[in-house]
Amino acid sequence: MFRIQTVALAEALTLLAPVAVAAQQEVDHAPDGRAPHFINPLYIGPKTNAPFTAIARTEWVETLPDNSTITRWNERAIARDADGRIVQERRFFVPKDGNRQPAVRVVQYTDPEKHTEYTCNPYAKNCMLNAYFPRPQLPLAKEGLQRDGRTFLTRENLGVETFDGIQVQHSRETYTARPWETHRPFCAL
Repeated sequence: MFRIQTVALAEALTLLAPVAVAAQQEVDHAPDGRAPHFINPLYIGPKTNAPFTAIARTEWVETLPDNSTITRWNERAIARDADGRIVQERRFFVPKDGNRQPAVRVVQYTDPEKHTEYTCNPYAKNCMLNAYFPRPQLPLAKEGLQRDGRTFLTRENLGVETFDGIQVQHSRETYTARPWETHRPFCAL
């Protein structure tokens, strides 16, 4: 019986060998856009006696394999009270064609005193309660090749402006990923 299973396994591997070769050939093309894309969100930490309100606007320019680009944007309202509590709307990205406003994805309420964060979905009409601990203050990432060995950061100084009596430093950070590396599936026959 063991011998029959071994023969059946060998026959199955022989039949699958062309499939493995075909799968290997498919890996060599550019990504098709179905993989999820992420952008590091702007982090607003708690700080007592430093209330503010703001609109954070983000533009995301994605370069496609044919070197054309797609620009998406969103903006979100953020407010922090004197006790360090934060409320912010997180919105979907939409194409920058002037036709649509980004819809609210979730609203987050953060209370550093109680170590709680509510993430509320206005469409599902529900909220999730999570533990919240502020992130440690991290140093600004240095320009150049990042720790992951695949991402390159450039930073452009866009000047300083005074807004409601507060000096605001404008900058543009661009993260560029190295071209997709070819990974070949492993198949041992």
